[in-house]
Amino acid sequence: MHVITRYKACCLVLMAALMVGCGYPQAEPENLIHITKLRTALSARNEEWLRMNEEQIAQRHAANEMSQANFDAFQTIIGQARNGDWAGAERAAVDFQRAQRPPAR
Repeated sequence: MHVITRYKACCLVLMAALMVGCGYPQAEPENLIHITKLRTALSARNEEWLRMNEEQIAQRHAANEMSQANFDAFQTIIGQARNGDWAGAERAAVDFQRAQRPPAR
């Protein structure tokens, strides 16, 4: 009976690990760099870098080079930092980055 319980527990842990980041959209390949840039600004807790990232993301969205779903995800993360939750925003950016699949070759 313990073997079955341990098996179920392992399955649940595996499922939870696979679901990390499932709430984030797939970024367009040309926008993947913006997740990395945003993570840098967040880890440094640099207001100026955050502002520059926000502007670049807004410009790409306005030029139809970024989907609304991606724009919304970025805005949510940026908003967290603007509200003082730099650590939470950085974790969210890491989750956003981990949710990305490698571009097809």
